[in-house]
Amino acid sequence: MSKQIGAAPGDSTYFSLQASWGISTHIGGRRATEKLAIQCHIKQDDNVLVVGCGNGQASVYLARQHRCHVTGIDISEEMVSLSLRRALNKGISDRTIFKVADAQHLPFQDNEFDAVICESVNAFVPDKLAAMKEYCRVVKPRRRVGMNEVTWLKPPTPRVTDYFVRSMGARPLQADGWQGLMKAGGLKDVNGQVFHPNMLSMWYDEFKQMGVSQAFSSWGRFFKMMIHNTPEVRKYIRDLWPPPWGILSYMGYGIYTGKG
Repeated sequence: MSKQIGAAPGDSTYFSLQASWGISTHIGGRRATEKLAIQCHIKQDDNVLVVGCGNGQASVYLARQHRCHVTGIDISEEMVSLSLRRALNKGISDRTIFKVADAQHLPFQDNEFDAVICESVNAFVPDKLAAMKEYCRVVKPRRRVGMNEVTWLKPPTPRVTDYFVRSMGARPLQADGWQGLMKAGGLKDVNGQVFHPNMLSMWYDEFKQMGVSQAFSSWGRFFKMMIHNTPEVRKYIRDLWPPPWGILSYMGYGIYTGKG
């Protein structure tokens, strides 16, 4: 999952380790990003804001595939650096800008963007409604905000909820919760569709997006830290493993859009 926006201080281990490894994922993979681009009607030379850009995979993809101008923000300086490096390596730095910023307090003018894209971000934002109001504020009238978010397929048990909070600081919602939040933030014509993820396909897609050299480099750093058994990795593994039995039966992802 790719989300370093507005994380609570107690959740910093998960995000700092992701940044150290250079790994940044979102559920649904490239297919979800393309669905958002289509449903938000992103076209050439549009000005697009990507909230929670992570290591820049989705931002660079949108800029290259749709020939739009992308501003990516993330609360992690390390992730912003990775995004800048990726855009430079892919020859797309003339269409991308990356900066450190918080979803709850966007440093942009009203009606500045033709689309706002968020993927696996808002489950981690402490004040979700404040973020929604910000998305609505910075998107142009009648243009779209698109979100790809982890979505409960059924009401989670307390143990499942606690696992997400404890291991990642994530607080997902069910589909009606996400759509209600978008409406409360001021977005109109809100709609959504929920999908059951194929985890193997998602991991393979992530591997392809990263590229062979970066994937091996990132996972190499991960295993090196495991071998050295640093306190941060010990905490990460302790919080993440073992997951509650049947946890995947609760997990899906939703593609949600609304107009400013």
